[in-house]
Amino acid sequence: DPKVWFQNGTWNLIVGSSANNVGRTLIYRSPDLKHWKYFGVLATSTGELGSMWECPDFFALDGYAVQTFSPVGIKAQGDKYQKCFSNWCFSGKYDYQKQQNSNQ
Repeated sequence: DPKVWFQNGTWNLIVGSSANNVGRTLIYRSPDLKHWKYFGVLATSTGELGSMWECPDFFALDGYAVQTFSPVGIKAQGDKYQKCFSNWCFSGKYDYQKQQNSNQ
């Protein structure tokens, strides 16, 4: 379930992914919605937040960049992570040109 948006003259696409059994989100960019180029990893798990991230979204809210996603395969750790189907959110400052973020 990718999310597509237009910003600063460029089409952007965020998609959930997995690498080495760790969830992450990727960004692709296009000038015309037909020719897409891989731009990089937006965010990646440390391994604690599941093996795959689904249904990502990325948007601005009150001056912050916000990413939401649904992690798959989170293992319970004592009282933590008991809900099978959850949604998570990261927020922080994001440089859209350099693709650098500071998650909060």
